[in-house]
Amino acid sequence: MLPLCFPKKLEELFNASAWTWITLVYAGQAVGSVLFAWWFSLDFDTLIFPLGLLFFGTLIAWCFRGLENRSALSSWHWWVPGIIYALFIFLLSHESFNDISIPVNTNSFHPVEYFTLGIFLCWGWYPVLKKRGEWVLARRVLLTGFTYGVLDELHQSFVPGRYPSLVDLLLDLLGLSAGVTIFVLAGYFQKNLKRHTS
Repeated sequence: MLPLCFPKKLEELFNASAWTWITLVYAGQAVGSVLFAWWFSLDFDTLIFPLGLLFFGTLIAWCFRGLENRSALSSWHWWVPGIIYALFIFLLSHESFNDISIPVNTNSFHPVEYFTLGIFLCWGWYPVLKKRGEWVLARRVLLTGFTYGVLDELHQSFVPGRYPSLVDLLLDLLGLSAGVTIFVLAGYFQKNLKRHTS
């Protein structure tokens, strides 16, 4: 039995379906990105496809949430959020944004993007966690995410006004590491929560 001071809603939130969480992450990033673009008067024409992918990811995760209840999902479904999000990062990297002036260091976007990618990759590699443990999961997620980061930096070298950066790669790795850490800690918290409530 949990202590009386433990909020019931928090307990329900931690027991929510993984697809509910993935839907919330996508929806939060979609709405946050639209508000950011609106606040800084960014050109929506250049952002229509990246933003569209975030809303598409929200819709797909919501649909998978419904299929999960009917046991209609297989292991490949868990890779879909990461693939869609990787495409989102690719499309953002394909824009130069040279004529845009915002009072925010754009390097701060890298850890946020790769934190999210790291969490989505954790779901893709989740069977590894169940079979071989957290360290193997962490290595696979970091290797997959960092390899993608390297390829994205190489891709940027072909985009006018963009260039590859070692600092960006380090920030990507920081975001991936934070994503894996939060994923594993949330798993521990959920296990302890179930143990205390049973």
